[in-house]
Formats: sequence, structure tokens, C-alpha cells
Amino acid sequence: MAVINTNMSAMIAQNSLIKNERSMGAAMEQLSTGKRINSASDDAAGIGISSVMTSQIRGLNQAVRNANDAISMIQTAEGAYSEVENMLQRMRELAIQASNDSYSSAQRGYANTEFTQLATQIKAIGDNTQFNGQQLLDGGTKEFQIGNSATAATTFTFTEIDQAGGSTETFNVSTSGGAAGAADVLTVAVSGADASGANAHSFDLVINGSTFTLGFTSDGAGATTGLTVNGVGAASATFTPADSTASGALTFAIAANEITVTAANNGVDTLQAGATVVTASYGASGGIYDAISALSLSSQAGAQASIATLDTQIATVASDRASMGATINRLEYTADNLLSESTNTSAALSRVVDADYATATTELARTQIIQQAGTAMLAQANQLPQTVLSLLQ
Repeated sequence: MAVINTNMSAMIAQNSLIKNERSMGAAMEQLSTGKRINSASDDAAGIGISSVMTSQIRGLNQAVRNANDAISMIQTAEGAYSEVENMLQRMRELAIQASNDSYSSAQRGYANTEFTQLATQIKAIGDNTQFNGQQLLDGGTKEFQIGNSATAATTFTFTEIDQAGGSTETFNVSTSGGAAGAADVLTVAVSGADASGANAHSFDLVINGSTFTLGFTSDGAGATTGLTVNGVGAASATFTPADSTASGALTFAIAANEITVTAANNGVDTLQAGATVVTASYGASGGIYDAISALSLSSQAGAQASIATLDTQIATVASDRASMGATINRLEYTADNLLSESTNTSAALSRVVDADYATATTELARTQIIQQAGTAMLAQANQLPQTVLSLLQ
């Protein structure tokens, strides 16, 4: 049918050109960006996969850096321990020398001067060794994030060379006698502050001639929890003192900052504590420096006694260095594994999102040829209505 208003051939050619131009534009975009997926519409499922893989790759790469940072931190501590061991070996050498009776007291004093200076330097190393502004040899535990997930972490505890001295808490003991037929109560109130935070404590309390070992934990504010009496949970048992004049069993209870002891007696006898003030110490000082600081080479006996102590501390340092070395080796293998995992995941991501240039260039050539042919056909289609004019002549 010869028509002019509706040129179907031209419409078909135009529609084909629009579709082809879209394909050609996609091929050009892939070639110019190097990516097969440039928007979510290119591959809806692929964009979701690439997002997950990108997170994994970036997390793995950061974990590799974390592992290497952890290695550097532990190596710094191990280097300090290496010097500590060298000094301990020199101190032992001096102790062997001073143990020989061919030296006079004055000559032993010369050796002792170097001996004490080395001990002081060991303390200085423990106090001053740092990594990234953080103290290392303070007994702290570091957690290293060496994986892509929140649970992929490992910890390492640095041995403290110079442990701080202990603290003491004071427990004030007071008694109150009950009236006839009423219970007597003995109160142990925590009055000293626990400077180091939550700690387990244990002390003996003598009541009416019987010794009871009280165990509990306390914090810096004096709050007490987890009471045990003679190793048994206070809430699950009652206790009877050896003194026969105290009738009825003792009940122990714990409050915010005190421990109460109640006797269900007849009110005639009163609970009596063996002391009015009880002190408990915790966190005693220790470490390498504490063990060697009191050593002296001033006498032959002192020098000989120092040898055994130094042997123990040298063995301790060797054990600590072995632990550090084992952890460093583990972290190195971990970093290698993370790098391998990142590489393989990157390859997988590349197969999802990267453009195949051979395919993309072939597609571009195809669409360009079709574009030229389609344009020619559109021109031909636009000429078809001219044939209608011959019918009007």
C-alpha cells in the first residue's frame, strides 16, 4: 500500500539505529573505562558481587598492613629483650668473676658498680621501650586485627620487665551485739581504694577463735562481689566457728562495699573478731628488675647467690623471646596468606567487572558497521514516499 503519512520502513530503520547506538555506546564506555560494569544497569547481580568482593579485598589488604605493623611492634620488643639478655649475660659473667676469691672486697666493688648500672639500665629499657608512642614492656596485651572479619584477631601479651609494686586495701572490722534473742552482726567494711581496678582478694578473718578465709573481688570504688568463705560460695553454705559459746551457724553476706557476718545466737554471746583492722595486699611487684635489683657482688657469697637468680632470669628472657619469635613467624605466614587471598579475590573480581577488550572491540566494530548500514537504509526509506508523486502526474 502506497502511503505518505506513515513511513514504516523509515520507522523500522530508525528504531534499529537507536538500539545499535545503545550497544555501540556501551562498547565505547567499556573500552574507555576498562570495566564491563559501569553502572548497576549493566549487570545488576554483578554489581552486588563486585561490592562484596571489593570490601573483602580492601579489608584483606589492610589486614596485611596490620600484620606487618604487629610484626614491627613485636620485633621492637624482641630487640629490647635481646639487649636485656646481653646485659644479663654480662651480669652473670661479673657474678662468676666476683665469686672467685682471688679478688679483694674493693675489686668486687668495682665489678658491683658495673653490675648495678646494668640492672638500672634493664629497668630503663623496661620503662622506656615504645612503639608508635605506646609502652611495650608494661605487661599489656595487644589485640591485632589480622583478617577481614571482626573475629579475625589475635592477642599478644608483652612481659613486663619492671612490674610496679603492690597495693594494699584496708578492711575495717566492727561488731555490734544484738539484743536478747536477736542475731549478732560483724561487719567488714572496705575502706581502702583498689588502685588497679577489679582484683581478686583473699584474707583471713578470725571469729571467736575460728579462722575463715574470705575471697572476693573489688574495684577502685571499694565495691565487692563474688564472696567465698573457705573456698565455698557464701550463698550456698553456712559456717560454724570453733568457739562453742557461739551458738548457731554463721551466715556471710556481701553488700556494695562491705561483708557482713551474722550469728543466729541467743544474743548473750557477741561475735568477736580476732583483729580490728585487716589489710590485704595484691599485685605484688615482680619482673626481671625486681629479681635482680637486690643482688650484690660486694661479697663472695652474694656473688655466688646471684648466679642462680641470673640463670633463672636469663631463662625467662629466652622463653619470652621464643614466644615473640613464634608470634612473629605466625604473623608473617598470616600476612603471606592474606596477600594470596587478596590476589585471588582480585582475580575473581576482575573476571566479574573488567572489560574483555577483544570482545569489546569486536562489538564496537560490529555496531559501527551496522550504524553506517542503518543510516544508509534510513536514507533509502525516506526516499520511498517520492514514488507516490508519479501517481499524481
